[in-house]
Amino acid sequence: MADLTGRVTNLIGYTVKISAPGKRDRTGVVLPAKPGARKPGLRLAVAADKAIPFDPEQWTIKVLHDDEYSYGNLPLELLAARTALRIEHHREPADDQKPVAIYKLRRDIADLYAIVDTKPMPALSPKRQAAWDAARTCARCSKNSRRPLLQIDGGARYCSNCLSDMAFERWCEQSRAMQAEIGEWARGVLADPAAVLIASDRGWNIRHLRAETVGGALIFDVRARNIDDIDNGWYQDTPEKKAERLERYAGTIGPAELAGLAASISEARTLGWTDRDSYLEGSRVSPIPSIKAGDAIEDRLALFSGVAPQRHGLWFSRPKIPWNYIPGRYPPYTMHRELHGGESRITEIAHLRTLLSLMAHNTPPAPSWRNPTTNQVITAKDIGK
Repeated sequence: MADLTGRVTNLIGYTVKISAPGKRDRTGVVLPAKPGARKPGLRLAVAADKAIPFDPEQWTIKVLHDDEYSYGNLPLELLAARTALRIEHHREPADDQKPVAIYKLRRDIADLYAIVDTKPMPALSPKRQAAWDAARTCARCSKNSRRPLLQIDGGARYCSNCLSDMAFERWCEQSRAMQAEIGEWARGVLADPAAVLIASDRGWNIRHLRAETVGGALIFDVRARNIDDIDNGWYQDTPEKKAERLERYAGTIGPAELAGLAASISEARTLGWTDRDSYLEGSRVSPIPSIKAGDAIEDRLALFSGVAPQRHGLWFSRPKIPWNYIPGRYPPYTMHRELHGGESRITEIAHLRTLLSLMAHNTPPAPSWRNPTTNQVITAKDIGK
């Protein structure tokens, strides 16, 4: 413990802990003598309405923080800026009161005043007092807050705990509706004989593409490259390089041939794991029909699982109610990994067909949210505990 006796006059605004043999330890903010006080001397603010005098020579002083505060280390019960004084305490600095510390937030700096030395603001009228109280009272649990609560749902205000419960209740309501809609969608896909399932690996110059109908009929299974001519026109070509290239591209088809195959499914409903796959990367765009956002099985599975997206946890503190779930951004990949049996295109399409069947015929899971901090899975029955 640092012994700062004799230098304590330099610690105005510091948060310190003072101790002495036979006396109770105290923690607070060092303040100068109150202007106009009969007995000059340092004081220690220990509460919003209490400051005790202390003699530095009788205490051992340990510095906990200097007089430049920022988010997370400001003693809110002892120091406040003008705005916080007005909004939270309905007080203002006294006429001769000077700031004792500063608050820094990025490039902004605000003076901090000792709450114990401030003076109350003029009393509010009954109407304004009622509005003041209403802005700080939770409409659900009736608990009071020092600061105005977040206003949502047409003017009602809620504390953070009730806001969390309400956000999850909204998610449960929306999730059940989406699960029912997804079940209808999956049954409609399985009943459509023209619907096409497509799978692709993640190759760069060459990709394995396979397409089947939902019923299991093979449409094509090819290895497609991203260039048409592999025989002529290559820069600094040598016989060795040409032989290696021809061997690498053996058995593949070019974009022109792929376009002919794609024509056979151009009018069909095309489904795949994700709509964020071009299916043939490189210098040319694939002629394979793009998968619409609503027909990406990854996104549908994410909604069918009932698992709230991870950002749902951040919406608890500042929710947009009702919000729009962004499909695919926070999908439950665990379910996908558990059901995935391999990496071949045949296995992938079989896997997609299994997922469609799961969403069409199985009872949807209960809506839930996994707390990323505790890893606890929260369901509707946990609300209010």
